Amino acid sequence: MAFTGVFWMGFKIYSFELGLALTLIALVVHLAMGGWEASLRKDPLPHLSLICFLFIFLHGLASVYWAKYTGEGGINNITRSYSEYLWPLIFLFAYARYGNNDGLPWALNLFLGMFVFRAVLSVVRIFLPQMEGYLFIPGINFIPLANLEADLRESCLQASYIFLGKMALNRNWGMKAVWAFLWLAAGTGVVFGGGRIAVPLFGLGPLVLAILYRRWIPTLTIALLLGSGILYLNSNPSVLTQLPQEAEPARRALSGLLFMQKQSGGDDFATQQSDEFHRLLREAGYKKWTEDGLTLFFGYLIRKFDYESYDQSIGGEYLHQLKVDAAVATGRYEKGLWMYLAVFGLTGFVLHMGLLFFLLGRPLGAIYRNGIQDAGGIFSFFAITNMVGWILTSNVKSGYLSLILFTGTFAYFWSLPSRSPSRRVSAETTEPASSAPPMQRS
Repeated sequence: MAFTGVFWMGFKIYSFELGLALTLIALVVHLAMGGWEASLRKDPLPHLSLICFLFIFLHGLASVYWAKYTGEGGINNITRSYSEYLWPLIFLFAYARYGNNDGLPWALNLFLGMFVFRAVLSVVRIFLPQMEGYLFIPGINFIPLANLEADLRESCLQASYIFLGKMALNRNWGMKAVWAFLWLAAGTGVVFGGGRIAVPLFGLGPLVLAILYRRWIPTLTIALLLGSGILYLNSNPSVLTQLPQEAEPARRALSGLLFMQKQSGGDDFATQQSDEFHRLLREAGYKKWTEDGLTLFFGYLIRKFDYESYDQSIGGEYLHQLKVDAAVATGRYEKGLWMYLAVFGLTGFVLHMGLLFFLLGRPLGAIYRNGIQDAGGIFSFFAITNMVGWILTSNVKSGYLSLILFTGTFAYFWSLPSRSPSRRVSAETTEPASSAPPMQRS
């Protein structure tokens, strides 16, 4: 699920679709071999997850029916759009009944390995463009994402959260230094990925960790350092403009911290067109959401994708508007707020937010009291940090909640006493666990 790209089998198969299919196939084989009773769990499903799944499913059925009724077509586009919302809930149902926390350490290392692999693959493609033709993997027919910088910054950002979790978990100061170095290396990848939102999200990681550990002095120190860096860049924007041409992605990424540049209306960092596009997306999302009472509470039906928006030969404002229209039709606003509020209305948005806070509330309490003690704790920290980042950037630049709900599933069932009898970790626990947390609190 941490992998991206597509597998071509005469048609596109997204990595999350293949991952979910392989997971369910492995589960069916295990149950068929006699593991049914041994694997069955008694923990009840969160009611919100069932309601949320039913709401999205019925919403999708309505969209498919309308596409067939009107003859518009594009049913494959429509079902693919809804699958992005549904797959983490399907995984949640399967894990609730048959999941086993014993595999979390292995899953975490695999998760981290995929992020590192994506980052290395992006670096190879950026610095050795002549290798591009060899990055199609025959047999499995894997094709990496076309946007190299986006994949680099996203994979490095997610890996940085896991590096922080491993640094907090490890008691050996030598290993802490190793994980800290890897975290800084991931930060370099985030900067050279050219994402203006990814840079502050990278700084969010240590801030959330310090707050969870109730280390108020480090929290204040980190906040002051981040604030000082932002003020320095705004006072001396020429620091970025003087960077060499080879560092253009880094210059663009750090330009997201410049508020003076936005007020002056300049475009020294070639971001004006992107800013305009995202402004139009926000306006389109709000307009679609407030279209009438029905869209206000239940959203609108997703439509097929307009492939004309891929035609770069059109150019100009017309192509710009085509891309906005295509994003609205498929519900892909590139902004988490409107991907849920506009598409599903207040009902769907509240259901998703409620489920998110339900899954992560107990793990948050467990970490706040006992610290990060194992792989489940790292998954919890990962999901919590991503949740905070999603909320802060939901109207600017974020996406589906799928990854947060996926890792939040691990976090929630890790925090249940019935799933971790040896540790009895729960949000209600007032006494620390038998093993002291790796990071002492003040």
